[in-house]
Amino acid sequence: MKSKHKIACLAITILLVLIASLAYAVVIYHLPYATIIPKGMKVHFGNYWISTSGTNVRLTAWFKNGWTNYTVYGAGTQQIYNGSKPTSIYIDGIKKDENDGWSYSDGITTITGATVSASLYWGWVPPGYNLNLRVKDWDLTDAISGALVYKDSDVKTSDANGWANWTLVSGTVQIKVRYFGFWVNGTFSVTMDSDKTINVQCKLYDVTVLVQEGVQNAYLAGANVTVYNSTSVQGNKITSGLTGNNGQVQLLNLPNNTLTFTQYGGTSYSLVIGNTTRLVSSENQTFTLTANQNNISTNSYYSIIAFIGVVVPLKGGFARGRLKKKRRNKHADSGPIAFIKFHIKTLL
Repeated sequence: MKSKHKIACLAITILLVLIASLAYAVVIYHLPYATIIPKGMKVHFGNYWISTSGTNVRLTAWFKNGWTNYTVYGAGTQQIYNGSKPTSIYIDGIKKDENDGWSYSDGITTITGATVSASLYWGWVPPGYNLNLRVKDWDLTDAISGALVYKDSDVKTSDANGWANWTLVSGTVQIKVRYFGFWVNGTFSVTMDSDKTINVQCKLYDVTVLVQEGVQNAYLAGANVTVYNSTSVQGNKITSGLTGNNGQVQLLNLPNNTLTFTQYGGTSYSLVIGNTTRLVSSENQTFTLTANQNNISTNSYYSIIAFIGVVVPLKGGFARGRLKKKRRNKHADSGPIAFIKFHIKTLL
């Protein structure tokens, strides 16, 4: 009879141990969502523990798939012990290096920089970092889309905001940029020992062009100036613009190279009134283009005949338009500005 009692007691003891073990496992691995740990408390979960001072903590994950996550209600200090250093830590949503809001010593991780949240990760980290490159013009004002950005032999096209981004980048990589067929920055090296975000300054310059006719040097308003990277065909077009009343147009972000500048009568691309090449070599460069003839083979040929005035837009065999101001004589101190007009006639 006594042995039966002993067996029964042993069975009950084993059962209680099993229940306690299961309860222990539940506490460690299946914490209720948003477990609140009051400030000044230190809570053990098995051999691990967490403490907080200065603020309450809402614990939302405890070593779940390697992550421990929590939010805080204000500034304070939290300590987490598990005997090993975290692989990465995010404080208030931003990845932080050691000694920037957190520290580690003797198996304890101390968080001092969290004002909203903290996420700690123990586990394998991909072998590399994020490389974010933004292509910019020479004065770092404009983001450049459509540029070919090279990371060693890998190439991406910059997006509408100028970005070309890579992940899992390691070691030292070589960066260079190509735009409309031209290399527009010197090759430079980036050592990937952390996430990197870099503005890539390119030799893309803003240029002011003055268009005038070839006899009286009258300013031409409403002329279409189009820039090409080679011959004057649409597939080579970089940009274009119409001259204003002062005969000038500003063309932005032109590659540092010898480019083709073709002038057309008005918005049409059918009437060519000038064609030349210029070396674009510096920011805010200014140069003059003379519209004096049709320089590209077409079915009809035109020449600009200067009289006492100027006429644009140019439309076919004989064109008239609004009067354009001629430049003031450099020897005249005052007096009215002279006007001229010109005709476009077909040379049969």
